[in-house]
Amino acid sequence: MKIKILLKKEDVVSKFGSQVAAADALGVSKVAVGLWDEFVPQRAAWAYVALYPELPHEIEKAEQQAA
Repeated sequence: MKIKILLKKEDVVSKFGSQVAAADALGVSKVAVGLWDEFVPQRAAWAYVALYPELPHEIEKAEQQAA
């Protein structure tokens, strides 16, 4: 089973007030946050949700098919 966290960049930035503050909260570069598309990349999404579980997010589970 593959599990993804769907966390929108706009929700993260809104919680912290700016892209700079969002980057500082996780210890990632400000440039990285600026390059994110609509959704936060998986590694960062997992970290944000672990540290700030109140962030609005969805968990997507995909069953893997047997070969």
